[in-house]
Amino acid sequence: MEMSLLEKVDWRKAARELCEKIRLEQLHPRALCLLEERIEEPWCIACSGGADSLSLLLLVYGYFFSRNKKISVFHYNHKLRGAESDGEEEFVKECCRSLGVPIICGEGDGLIEDRSEANLRKRRHGFFEESLKKVGGKMLLLGHHRDDVAEMMLMRIARGSGTGGVCATRAVQFFKNGKIHVRLLLNLGKRFILDKLEEVGIAYCVDSSNEREYYFRNRVRKNVIPEWEAAFLGDLGKGITRSRELFEEDDVALEEWLESIIGIHKLKKGEDLEISLLEGKPKALYRRALHKWLQINGIDKHFNTKSFDRFLERVMGGEGFEINVGDEKKVVAQDGVIKLEKLENEGNLIEGVEREIGPGDVVEIESGKFLRVEAIKLDGVLKNRIFKGEIDTNYEVYLRYEEDMRFGVRSWKAGDRYQPIGSSGRKKLQDMFTDRKIAREKRYKLPIIYEKELGIVWCPGLPIAEAFKVEEDTICALKLTYR
Repeated sequence: MEMSLLEKVDWRKAARELCEKIRLEQLHPRALCLLEERIEEPWCIACSGGADSLSLLLLVYGYFFSRNKKISVFHYNHKLRGAESDGEEEFVKECCRSLGVPIICGEGDGLIEDRSEANLRKRRHGFFEESLKKVGGKMLLLGHHRDDVAEMMLMRIARGSGTGGVCATRAVQFFKNGKIHVRLLLNLGKRFILDKLEEVGIAYCVDSSNEREYYFRNRVRKNVIPEWEAAFLGDLGKGITRSRELFEEDDVALEEWLESIIGIHKLKKGEDLEISLLEGKPKALYRRALHKWLQINGIDKHFNTKSFDRFLERVMGGEGFEINVGDEKKVVAQDGVIKLEKLENEGNLIEGVEREIGPGDVVEIESGKFLRVEAIKLDGVLKNRIFKGEIDTNYEVYLRYEEDMRFGVRSWKAGDRYQPIGSSGRKKLQDMFTDRKIAREKRYKLPIIYEKELGIVWCPGLPIAEAFKVEEDTICALKLTYR
């Protein structure tokens, strides 16, 4: 409901009345059980002032404050919506003052160029991490509800996630650093929460940015979920909640099965993975073991979906092979063991020899000069730098990239030509070399990067090909550096 947020509210009374509308047994049982087990520990509530997190704060206060005085509130102001953002901060502060609950506030500078959901979440949760340390707490209570589960499931499915990703919005989520996320409202729908606030007459903040369709989540919320609900004649929320629980059961079962065979969670960075222990086991276990091993060693970023699937197939096929993964390292598969080793000098690129390259590869072109290949996701800041021409394209370029593209590198051939970015037609490399006064003996030492279907992509010292330029809607890019 839209009441004036400046009205004086008896928040303790509001908490009691909301508890009469939302019974304790309606909250998620697993989350409740954890809170009961840790009743004497510090609990920290992330509260933006919106309907969900405000309801969470009032319910926790109403049901638990008499038994746990170590409850505190965290509020982060991104400073992106001017007076609206500041008003929300004051609203939450006043609520906490009335309840007698301590609050820690943090804020951004409002100047960030990358306003993606991922970047804003990273900043917000970075503040939460620091605040947890200040109060000596591990438990962060979040206001996610059943509608958030539906949104997250659809978003993760669209991105090709497995069971772990699809059920990511868990009632209780443990992290390696000891932190715990707790979601009490996960069984409640958004409409139910709003109705109960309306019945009690409780005001809350409304974030205007939730109406903008710039964010994927907002598009799913506004355009997809309503159509889904209209098409399904039953209780959609109930079905989604059950599916999430079943996905989580499967995910936990796979984790425990893998742990019993390999002890994957005990592996440390740099240790070998004995993948032969999975012989005869389902593909899902191989996938999970390899993915976790790559994460432990910090090299998962060098694999996109297609390259990882290819890696998985080769491992399951018992093939012996090596894959360059950047940072002067390579993954070696040999005799049922996956290892991470230092990349040795593989020799210079030889005139007339062609070589396939892909994300994670490092190729020495001539003594001391390397071509590095990385697949990355572009953010707003990097795009702006590319569009403004702030990157020295003699040594570093970003190319539009799709997973089915196959790239290679070779030396220059007489007659080579391509369409440089901004050009209306194709040009000979020989003419471009001459225009830039690149000596003939040096031309044969430069790498010519090409895509197998679309032709030449780039040569250091020359512009990239028009067909591979990064545009506003480009999400994935291939980063090539030559130094």
